[in-house]
Amino acid sequence: MQSLNFDYYFKYAGDDEFRFRRGVCAEASDEEFLQVLAFVKNGTEMDALEPQMPRLFSEVRENAVTCDRFYDRNGYLLKKPLKKSRELFDLHFRLSERDAERMTAMKDPETVLKRARETMKIYRKDGSFLTLTTNADKVSISDSREKYTVELDADDVIDRILWR
Repeated sequence: MQSLNFDYYFKYAGDDEFRFRRGVCAEASDEEFLQVLAFVKNGTEMDALEPQMPRLFSEVRENAVTCDRFYDRNGYLLKKPLKKSRELFDLHFRLSERDAERMTAMKDPETVLKRARETMKIYRKDGSFLTLTTNADKVSISDSREKYTVELDADDVIDRILWR
């Protein structure tokens, strides 16, 4: 599974202008990832891909509606999320610029996706540890003292280690 990030445009009921939001993600299977990659390399819009991948885009739509509950109509973060989601009309998606750049830079994506998952643990003096897991071109970092996992691009991790 690959995580894909999307930006989206939409209208609220009764609005004439489009609004823009960033950062809705969805998990794509390797086959879906390769389909999206082919569309990105051809320069095709995501709206053309949506009918071919209903599962992926229904997840993206659901995440967009959920995220909208945390913002007011002007795009400012609310102190408390809305109890009921607003209806979003004329919803259009595009792949985030970062993911589009990452995909176009891949020379042989099928080989990248077929790489075996690797795990490494780095232990501290107190016995706690960090777990680094690579899957394709993503690195997941989890701390034994924390409850969450951070996912980064492999290139970002390498740049941080080498201080480029």
